Amino acid sequence: MNSKISLTIDLSHIKNLMLFATIGWFMYLWILSGNAWLHPELLGTAAYIWANPEGETIFQLLRKVFDWMAFDPNVNRVRPLNDVVEVVDAVARPYLTYLIGPHPSLTPSAILTAILAPTFLYHYIRRNLGKASLAALMLCLFFISSTGFLSTIVCYIRPAKKLNLVFLCMSLYFGARLADKGTIKDFSLFYGSLLASFFSDELGLSNYVICGLLFWESILKSTPWKRTLYLLLPLIFLALTKWMLPFIYKLFSIHGAWDALRDPKKFAVFGYLLEPEFYRASLSQTARSFLSTIGIYKHVFWTELSVLIVLFTVPIWQIIRLRHRTLLEMLKDKLIISTLLVFVVSIYATLLDWYPFPHEISYLGSFNYYYHSSVVVMIILWLCFFWQNLSEMLMIKQKILPAFYLFSFIMGITIIIANFYLFQKVNKLVQIIHSYPFSMRSLHSELYKLNKKQFTANNPITFLTQREQVLGNFHSTLRKVFGRRWQENGFFQTFNLIAPTPIMSSAHINHLVNAYYPFLHMKVEIEDTRN
Repeated sequence: MNSKISLTIDLSHIKNLMLFATIGWFMYLWILSGNAWLHPELLGTAAYIWANPEGETIFQLLRKVFDWMAFDPNVNRVRPLNDVVEVVDAVARPYLTYLIGPHPSLTPSAILTAILAPTFLYHYIRRNLGKASLAALMLCLFFISSTGFLSTIVCYIRPAKKLNLVFLCMSLYFGARLADKGTIKDFSLFYGSLLASFFSDELGLSNYVICGLLFWESILKSTPWKRTLYLLLPLIFLALTKWMLPFIYKLFSIHGAWDALRDPKKFAVFGYLLEPEFYRASLSQTARSFLSTIGIYKHVFWTELSVLIVLFTVPIWQIIRLRHRTLLEMLKDKLIISTLLVFVVSIYATLLDWYPFPHEISYLGSFNYYYHSSVVVMIILWLCFFWQNLSEMLMIKQKILPAFYLFSFIMGITIIIANFYLFQKVNKLVQIIHSYPFSMRSLHSELYKLNKKQFTANNPITFLTQREQVLGNFHSTLRKVFGRRWQENGFFQTFNLIAPTPIMSSAHINHLVNAYYPFLHMKVEIEDTRN
């Protein structure tokens, strides 16, 4: 009896230590390390919202959620919930600056995402793994330390991917609860979070397939009207997009009505599904996503092939081991379903990348950086069901071999450390591409000094370019990530393409100051250190 109590206490200590260490590292990266940054695209939105700070009330600022042309230069994506959250974040930023100082990504949406997405994912995994709470926690910490999750929190691009992560994890959790209990509350939250994800980001449309494959049994066993409603969700989304959104925008937007379905480009993208080269790129992207989720940044032919061999052979091994004879039996096997979902979601994310850049493998997507963030969730689920099946195989007399637990623990710690290291390097590369010729750290150090006493109309604030220093930092980071291939990747190629006309222009610097201090009117100067 005493030994059991001792083991329970030791296990609890290990769980707490892992949890606090991972969250501490995450908070350090986000709040204190200087890794956080704000995408220049968002500065235009902030400038629009705070164009007349003294002459508009908070209500008038928030009304701008309906001004759809202010959020997306392409004005083609159906993401009204993104627009709502983007406005709320932009309105909140100056007030948060007053309380804690200027921070690039500490916003209401980031705080909620950092809490809600891991919480819902953990509870979904916990429902599947039962008593293996340490394994469930470890998998959740994989998620927190992954580039896919960190890139939506530490950097501030758009809230769309944050919202999709939250609604995806909510859909998984409430879908599992609905399958177990079937309460009207779980039904409402499951269907509501799934529909909300459609209006958050284009990646959210894949959530319908994810939940359909994971919960198809409970959906079919539900009442006819619930089953019918699930089948109608895509049509409901299309109907609301076609008729409700234009009506709302016509009433409240200064830009008038907007019909997103008129754009033929949305449907032309599916033409890539007929190109064999697209599937080659998708397989490579899938392998790279998997490698990145377990902290491996060496994306070469042999590492990618190894991952694909595992992903293709594990379902076959599962079918042989459990003697699945029918398609129905295979569809009930969560390891087989999760393997299929890894490919489906990765292929869909690759297809979205091919819309503006066909015949390329996204260098950001290869690390699940922001744009492919939801792929990480599918890989975490695959690891969950793979570990579950492997532990059952190694079970002797209803007990898992201690050596297997020890090996899993050591591998888990290694992956978490590798993930954090990988994110810091990749994030630095992405940050420099968007902030060159400025250093993001130096920009925010100047913003911290900004107050009425130090800077006036006669005493302007000056920002210095740091071309050589930033360029040297970029090249050294490339070497650490890619080694000899440091000039043979999308980061290097993109930087060389945009460096002559950098993304971060002098207009963006003015907007940067205004985003944090819209009530201060002062002159902003830029000094080019090349001269």
